Amino acid sequence: MADSNPVTMRRLLPEPGIVSVDVAYSVTHRHRHAERPWIIMCMIASADGALALDGRAEGLGNATDRAAFLHLHRSTDAVLVGAATVRAGEVYTPLAAP
Repeated sequence: MADSNPVTMRRLLPEPGIVSVDVAYSVTHRHRHAERPWIIMCMIASADGALALDGRAEGLGNATDRAAFLHLHRSTDAVLVGAATVRAGEVYTPLAAP
């Protein structure tokens, strides 16, 4: 079901404009070759380089960041989570198969 109020981003390239997260991240499949494995990395950090706020990563992002992460999560076969994230109890729930 399509979201009636999609999260949007300001895109600078290739053409400036306001686009949905799905459109902005559709480039992840543009250069994919079915016969070769590939890796996507997604992380967030504060301006001073911190990876967590009060010991939790969730405080750094906003709705757009979460939508981008979810789009990438849905686009991959596996999600690798760092050991410190697991130890902190920030578990990422597996998504249901489409």
